[in-house]
Amino acid sequence: MTTPLPRRDEAPAWDRSDVAALAGLLLVLVVFAARSWLAWGHPEDDYGREMWTPLRVLEGEVMYRDFRYRYGPFSPYLHALLYGAWKPHLNVLYASGLLSTALVVVTLYAAGRQIASRAVAAGACLLAMVDLMFFPGGVGTFSYVFPYAYPALHGLLWLLLALAASLHAIRTPSRAAFAISGVGIGLALLTKHEAAGIAVGLGGLTVLATLLRDRRAALLAAAAIAVPALGIPALAYGALSLAMPTPRIILDTLFEPGYFNRTFFWHTAGFSTDAPTSEIVATLAAQHASAAALYGPGLLLVAAMGWARSSRVKQTARWVALALACAGFAWILWRVGAAVTTGPGAARALVLALKPRYGGLPIVLGGWLVVETAIAARSAWKREAPAVANLQRLVAVAVGLAMLHRVPASLVPLNYANFALPVALLLLCVLLFEIAPASLGALGANAGASRAAGLALVGLLAVAIGTERWHRWNERRTPFVTPVGTMLLARGDPYLPMYREALELIEKETAPDTRIAAIPGENSLYFLSGRKNGLYEINLIGLLNSPEEERAYVADLERENPSLILISSRPQFEYGRLAFGVDHGHIVQRWIEENYERLDRTLGKKMVRAQVWRRRDSADKG
Repeated sequence: MTTPLPRRDEAPAWDRSDVAALAGLLLVLVVFAARSWLAWGHPEDDYGREMWTPLRVLEGEVMYRDFRYRYGPFSPYLHALLYGAWKPHLNVLYASGLLSTALVVVTLYAAGRQIASRAVAAGACLLAMVDLMFFPGGVGTFSYVFPYAYPALHGLLWLLLALAASLHAIRTPSRAAFAISGVGIGLALLTKHEAAGIAVGLGGLTVLATLLRDRRAALLAAAAIAVPALGIPALAYGALSLAMPTPRIILDTLFEPGYFNRTFFWHTAGFSTDAPTSEIVATLAAQHASAAALYGPGLLLVAAMGWARSSRVKQTARWVALALACAGFAWILWRVGAAVTTGPGAARALVLALKPRYGGLPIVLGGWLVVETAIAARSAWKREAPAVANLQRLVAVAVGLAMLHRVPASLVPLNYANFALPVALLLLCVLLFEIAPASLGALGANAGASRAAGLALVGLLAVAIGTERWHRWNERRTPFVTPVGTMLLARGDPYLPMYREALELIEKETAPDTRIAAIPGENSLYFLSGRKNGLYEINLIGLLNSPEEERAYVADLERENPSLILISSRPQFEYGRLAFGVDHGHIVQRWIEENYERLDRTLGKKMVRAQVWRRRDSADKG
């Protein structure tokens, strides 16, 4: 009996066509990078943390001991090295992001080539590139070039490297492939929690999949993966532990309780923090089920084209299927063509109609994982070695599904979903280009025609989304010029007046060696102005949860003794807080009022403003 799942047990043959495919993908990346030039980041909130923490490392401070950083040390220490090699500048971060983005494309393509053809791998990379990597957001961009958190980008990169190496090693066990996977896992453990946890699971799955094929190779896999996977983080965290107790690294920073709480998680997932868990779970299930229905028309077109080209069905049925497929593709072409030719409004409307396009992926991948697991279990029950392709797909689907846990709502490309979706998009293309055509072929349809239809669908989707993204970059053309580089922001950005006026005031009122404080999270002002700050807390979002914590922060302020303190009105909805000093941070606010005098000038406009406080005994003038 013919299996509906393609085996692909043979090793994929890489040749000049793969080089050409990668060159074409990187050319698209260059074009999109040029189109979005300097419009990748934003000065507010965690973007400032990514600018500033490498500078503190470069100046001799030790992460976790001298300042709180909730992620792994890889990104700040990498950028500190780059700052030292060149100079502290936004261009250093831009260059790092561009190179990392290109490597993500290469590793995603390499992972795709282990389980599918070059057309599938290239199609998935193209879709991920235009939809995720250069996302043109409003206030923040969450683009790959200057992400909200570089650990998310670097974690994705190392996870993809480990996945590509693991998939290769499952087919062709070798010490080198297992070791590369271990290196990727070890580096992922130095980035962000999500990537670290999934990478560890990937290592275990790789050993298990190898064990099902060859017990001797499993021992090789376990050793070759474990040495770099455990050794790299052990060396890094061991070096940091020489400067401070290990519990401080783990409990006070990486897994600080105030950060990992239900309120924060459900808010970032798009839910009210007061909603009961049962209501949230029911809403999630309904959202995913509704979004999964979007895949029905696409699969119908793939099936229709396969039956229209089949020689095993009667002529009348073939003509009906062909008419159905032609009508469907004509309608899609008309919508995409209208969006491309009539401008940004139509393109945005089309993409808005496709907004929940990835919300059904958890259901699809969950069902797929059950199927692949059942196939592997059946082979193991019969004491047969599972097919290589089965094990590769099982590992890839498990990783792709696990990556989606960080964004459990509708999976709209936005925020951290941009870094969670690439593997899932690859698997969606495999399903559309490989699994569905093979299944239809087993039923008598023409697999080649079905595959071509799937390629056309994803190509049209990429064109539609890419067009919308292309137009959206017109919104970010207002320059924000600073002493350490330029970024382009949206017209009417509510943060821009406050940041411009703050830099002007800091330049006027302070000397280069002056210490300032920007509360609750305007960390970019330290980096952009070149002024100092040695506070342990990078920002105060969600951290001052008790009088003891507030008094500890006051003691830090007394030690730091900043000449100026800027307090912004930025709301902190993710922690259920509206304004510092109003509904939280009262002890700190009273200390500031007792020791500082407020200037008459208020920075910014109505939506985002900042108070300015000068130390009463300060004679420090610029």
